[in-house]
Amino acid sequence: MMNQEQYQNSLLNKGQKMGLGFNGTAKAYQPKPLPFEPPNLTDIEKSIKQIRDDDYNLTKLNLNNIQVIIQNQVSLLWWCILPSKLGLTFCISLAFRTKF
Repeated sequence: MMNQEQYQNSLLNKGQKMGLGFNGTAKAYQPKPLPFEPPNLTDIEKSIKQIRDDDYNLTKLNLNNIQVIIQNQVSLLWWCILPSKLGLTFCISLAFRTKF
């Protein structure tokens, strides 16, 4: 049994330490810590208005890392984006807190 890192090394023919590999023991992989991202300061109400008005200056809407978003805003945002003719790149993570 191997972990992902050991498996990738074996595919790329990188050397394995003695005792590791297909016949060795899987060792725990230590993930590299990532720095925290600053909070996203996107104004959702302004973005909804821009989408409703078909503002072509809005090309990318990033809702990743927003601290708190109201559930009604998410619903309204979806209903505005669906009929929109903007060539909009929309990014949203699924891990955010909502207020009802």
